[in-house]
Amino acid sequence: MPRATLARMCQGSGVPTLSRRAASIWIGYAFVVTMVGTTLPTPLYPIYEQRFGFGELMVMVIFATYAVGVLAGLVFTGRMSAQIGR
Repeated sequence: MPRATLARMCQGSGVPTLSRRAASIWIGYAFVVTMVGTTLPTPLYPIYEQRFGFGELMVMVIFATYAVGVLAGLVFTGRMSAQIGR
């Protein structure tokens, strides 16, 4: 769909729009937060295992819970991107 058509569809519809620069900044922010968030806690898992006496199963549960949280964050960010604009 041409941009002009999309712009006309959004006018007066109550859908908030952002400038191209603002949208790019938001997308970059979401990407950086997601990338940092996915790699930051990984080195902690062996420490948790040693310090708290967790077994392999518990470390796997922690990792799986974390992965579900990351996926939820991606879904939220995707929805926000669809509402604000890409």
